[in-house]
Amino acid sequence: MIPPLKGASIARVAIASPGDVSKERDIIERTIYRWNQANSESTGVSFLTLRWERDVVPSLADEDPQAIINRAIVERAHCMFAIFNSRLGSATPRSISGTVEEIEGARSRGLTPHVLFSSKAIPVNHDAKQLADLLAYRQSLLNRGVLATFKSPTELSELVDRSLHQDAAKLCADRDLFQPEVGTAVRMSVDIPVNGAYCNLGAENTGRKAIEDFEVTRVERAGRTIAGVLDLKAKATLSPGDSRTFRISSK
Repeated sequence: MIPPLKGASIARVAIASPGDVSKERDIIERTIYRWNQANSESTGVSFLTLRWERDVVPSLADEDPQAIINRAIVERAHCMFAIFNSRLGSATPRSISGTVEEIEGARSRGLTPHVLFSSKAIPVNHDAKQLADLLAYRQSLLNRGVLATFKSPTELSELVDRSLHQDAAKLCADRDLFQPEVGTAVRMSVDIPVNGAYCNLGAENTGRKAIEDFEVTRVERAGRTIAGVLDLKAKATLSPGDSRTFRISSK
């Protein structure tokens, strides 16, 4: 027998950084993939990464590039990882760097970005001003939360993995946010009387959206279709919290 499908809610993770940590960005994405493989089924959460190099399309929209990135990445995210090494990034019309603007944009939407700093060797040909700006920005963050430093790809992957567990728990605890979509938002129940010819099959909309034209098309017991189903194909609209009862034969 084919096992039933199990659903998971999609949470989008923005990866923010200047251009000098491309390998680390890839490590974060691979770690998220491995986390999904190991935990999505048990937690009901699956993380989908958002990266400007893949999720921002070329467009002339009469606005600066960072504004387009913000709309495509930051405004769609549920979580964020921001990572730095020796650069703060290029300034934008609104901020000292694009990455800083993304971090602050995420914070203004109620997110708590995970800000990570690499302690690997600074490149010999590094930009001294960029490094100085980065150190000043890092200093400004010390009283605003907990920062993390990593020395190796393994340490980075471990930091990301632990952070994802925290994010998943937070998302699951927010019942207004973490809700199944329409197709998986129906709770079914069966009330079988001790004596009687019929039992009740109940359907309740446990999601946030109305379900249009809900119907029961077939009821099986032990692989055989049950005869005598009343209102078998009667359609109903279930608003959030509404329920509908179908009377079926209990024999």
